[in-house]
Amino acid sequence: MSVDKRTFVRYARYAVYAFVVVALGYLVLRFDMITLPEEGCSPLRSISPGDRLVVDLWPGRLAEGDPVLFRDESGKLLLGKVGTVPETAPESYAAAVAAGAYWIVADDPRCPAPDSRALGPIDAEAIAGKVFLAF
Repeated sequence: MSVDKRTFVRYARYAVYAFVVVALGYLVLRFDMITLPEEGCSPLRSISPGDRLVVDLWPGRLAEGDPVLFRDESGKLLLGKVGTVPETAPESYAAAVAAGAYWIVADDPRCPAPDSRALGPIDAEAIAGKVFLAF
C-alpha cells in the first residue's frame, strides 16, 4: 500500500495541528499569569510592584530561594521565597519542614509581609505556585 505525497503532507499537517493544540492546552493548564498591584511594596527584592508574574501551578519540588505564591489561613495570596528554618525557631517548626512543609520568608526589610516567621511553616497544600518568570 503506497501513500502519495499529498496525502502524507495532509496527515503530517493534521498531526502538527493536534500537537500544537495539546501543547497550548498543557501550557494553559500548567501556568497562570498575574500582575502585582502597582501601589505598595514587594516582599521580595527581585520582584517589583507592578511586575507581571508567570506562575507554575504544578511546581513539583521547591528549592531554597525559589519565589512562591502561597495562601495564609484566611486564603489571602502572599509572595515569599523558600528559605531555611532559623536555629532560633522552635524544634516543632524544623520537624514540620522536615515532614514536607516549607519555610517561606520575605527578604525585603522595607516591606513587612506575613511569612513563616509570623505564620509558622507553610503546608505544601498552601503553595499556590512557583514564580517561573517576573517581568
